[in-house]
Amino acid sequence: MTLIPGCQSLYEREVAGKPKFNPSSSGPVTQKRFWERLGQFLDKGDVLLAEQGTAFFGVSTVPLPEYITFVGQPLWGSIGYTLPALLGTCLASPERRHILIIGDGSFQLTAQELSTLMKHKLKPVIILINNNGYTVERAIHGADQAYNDIYM
Repeated sequence: MTLIPGCQSLYEREVAGKPKFNPSSSGPVTQKRFWERLGQFLDKGDVLLAEQGTAFFGVSTVPLPEYITFVGQPLWGSIGYTLPALLGTCLASPERRHILIIGDGSFQLTAQELSTLMKHKLKPVIILINNNGYTVERAIHGADQAYNDIYM
């Protein structure tokens, strides 16, 4: 892995010293552990897409391998961009592994794109974060607004 000059000590402190992921069938998957594990899952040359909100801010803590392409759209806090964007990246570079991290609210806005992915026999990795609603909308419009609740 090639690091930006001056980031070696940050890498050693935050990444290199972390214990190897050991899955357990007991207990919940925490945000902290999920993002740590994601860093070990990514490979050189992957295409990584992170939806606005939980996924985008979580990915910001993950060291990315060389030659990875990152796609995100945090402007205006708008959601629903990355599933259609995933379709575009898969069609543009079908030889690469494509990984999407998206929340349940964002996913529901454009879920119909799954059928187009299937029609073209594309096989991306989709990680769906169930955080029970439109979390970024809660941050912007109020944590207790019932219209931000999603029941899955």
